[in-house]
Amino acid sequence: MMLAVSVALLLAVVQTQADPRPLGPDTRRCTLLQMSVQLPPRLSPLERKAAANIFTTDTRKFRTCGDALRLAQRYKAEKRFVGQIVSRPNVPVRSLPPVLQADLLGRPIGRASKLIVDADRLRVVIACTAPTLPKAAPDRSI
Repeated sequence: MMLAVSVALLLAVVQTQADPRPLGPDTRRCTLLQMSVQLPPRLSPLERKAAANIFTTDTRKFRTCGDALRLAQRYKAEKRFVGQIVSRPNVPVRSLPPVLQADLLGRPIGRASKLIVDADRLRVVIACTAPTLPKAAPDRSI
């Protein structure tokens, strides 16, 4: 019985010390939404630029994450772009690339990041909740 209690206490201490970095701005977490659209194959450079301009103009109007969902529905109805929306709750801000961290933290909640361009995809990331510090684990010391 005493061994089981000792093991339980040890596990509780190990879990609270899993990340030894102090709580601070880099330990904040938020809900992120990523909206991406697939570019059709064989677009000319001029057509790619036009598509990026349309997507950028539309995503700059975002004020909430719901705006991204409405834009995705509009794109689907108009058959303008094919894409997807991915929502991730409780994302550690420090897990993002530094450039994206700075971009999102410098924008109001609900606003799209700068355009991220891949070979065949355009993306933006939106912080849907304000970055907050995680709740501290209860003190289990004796």
